Amino acid sequence: MGEKELFERFSWLPKAVIDFIRDLIAKLKAKDAELQSKDAEIETLRAENQKLKERLSLDSHNSSMPPSSNRPGSKPTPKSLRTPSGKKPGGQRGHKGHGIKHLQTREPDKIVEHWPDVCDGCGNREQCAELGRSANSQYEYDVLFVPVITKHEIVECVCPLRGGEKLVGSAPLHSTHEYGKGLQALCVLLYTFGTVSYDRIKELIQGLFGFSISVGTIYKAVQSCQKGLESTIDWIKTQLANSLLLFVDETGFNVNGKNHWIHGMSDGELKYMSVQEKRGYEGMILAGVLEFFKGIGMHDCWSSYSKFKDMVHALCNAHLLRELIERWENTGQEWTQRMIVLLLRIKSSKEDIMAAGGDTFPADQWTAFKNEYDSIVAEGLELNPPPPRDPNKKGRPAKGKTLCLLERLRDRDSALLRFATDFSVPFDNNEAERLMRHSKNRQKISGCMRTVTGAQAYCDIMSYLLSTRSHEINTFDAILHVFNGTSLPLVQSLRPELG
Repeated sequence: MGEKELFERFSWLPKAVIDFIRDLIAKLKAKDAELQSKDAEIETLRAENQKLKERLSLDSHNSSMPPSSNRPGSKPTPKSLRTPSGKKPGGQRGHKGHGIKHLQTREPDKIVEHWPDVCDGCGNREQCAELGRSANSQYEYDVLFVPVITKHEIVECVCPLRGGEKLVGSAPLHSTHEYGKGLQALCVLLYTFGTVSYDRIKELIQGLFGFSISVGTIYKAVQSCQKGLESTIDWIKTQLANSLLLFVDETGFNVNGKNHWIHGMSDGELKYMSVQEKRGYEGMILAGVLEFFKGIGMHDCWSSYSKFKDMVHALCNAHLLRELIERWENTGQEWTQRMIVLLLRIKSSKEDIMAAGGDTFPADQWTAFKNEYDSIVAEGLELNPPPPRDPNKKGRPAKGKTLCLLERLRDRDSALLRFATDFSVPFDNNEAERLMRHSKNRQKISGCMRTVTGAQAYCDIMSYLLSTRSHEINTFDAILHVFNGTSLPLVQSLRPELG
């Protein structure tokens, strides 16, 4: 009954009562409007509170955040998705191992005999030496830091066979005093793999060898090493662009106080890192590999990768599992757990088939897996319908993390399940993520790079060293190859099939 109908029906009421009722109705309407406003404010605060709770719940076990970002004293409860193998801890039977006993690859440089104490000064020592035998052998592995100074004499002579012509030997150095390749290689090794600053390298060289080397000389050694790698890095980039499977990732890198991005690429053997100001498509193009790549690219779901239309996309499932764990912890929706179990079951089944020599799923088994996958996604979408459009707000309503994840599972299923439809594709992108770890360690230990030039020099050298290291080539020897001008033949030897 409206206000007009109310007063027409009860017209016999005194005017004072009617005015009082009208006043009450006006106050009730005002209170209703106020309550509606409060309800809307409460819903907004609830949504903001949920977002903050979800943000605070993120750590290394349910997001892409590194373990170093976990809050002090709040180490997350282990959420390992691995199942017990039933094996005892430690190295298994047949494991090659990496202990010191495996360094016995050459004859000892010297032998020291250890006689019983009572034999010291005995007159029969020589006779016993002829009859004695070795009871046991022990090996000590050590290094000697010995500075070596080589004087190069430039010989001048008069040749009688050339009519007294004066001949002068060629000078091997560019100046009167010069640091050798070994010392330069050591400086580069400390700067890159050692993550040691220029000033600290100077102190170490002084302490080890007594050489008063300058910071400028160390810097020149690093730049000279990068210049010597130009053709080698170009060759590596070409090989990566022509590879069948490429792991790619990007990570932030501080250069002179400004955030830059390292774009990393690996085919499992050869590695390349490039420093760019941009994280997205522009930075990827400037890195000079992905625009020519036409194979399978394994990456996270960063949208810029989808712009490379010639690439066959494969998405990292380690990222997906962490997202599913985070959604389970913050929403409690059962479909997230079922999806985790399904993905791990597909992975385990694939490993069993590969161990038996197979390279694909039987048709009926894969159909069952795919149907279960689609069923879980459909269940999730039913629980999380698109939000209604608010006529008072512009733009599309926010879908939320859960719906966005579900739509990705639905729309990019072929890329997420590439590891199962193509057995050459791994389950995750750990290869590319491992490539980035050293740069993150360097940033934590030594701070930011001062210039983009210096940052790229570091990345070029590390690209070369990580490529050779994956083939168990001694890192110091690899740097010496650069100063000797033989780094390109060295990395080319890693691909003997290319001739």
